[in-house]
Amino acid sequence: MPLNTRLAAPEIAYMLDDTDPAVLIVAPELEQLAATALTRSSTAAHVMHLQAAAVVAGYEAAIQDHAGSLPARPTSRSRIRP
Repeated sequence: MPLNTRLAAPEIAYMLDDTDPAVLIVAPELEQLAATALTRSSTAAHVMHLQAAAVVAGYEAAIQDHAGSLPARPTSRSRIRP
């Protein structure tokens, strides 16, 4: 789920808590905002910091590079709220 980069850290923290993501992908220019949001959040998301080379190589390549370090997530839809 993409997050609006114009939101403040408390708003992003709320969204992180609400969605409980497995992975948070952070662009270099948003690292400070993400760090602040994560300190306000209770999520245990794995943070993947994109570097300039990963951005150039593309999203899929970055995911492949970090595939072994991503946490396993259940595939059950039981957590989906009505």
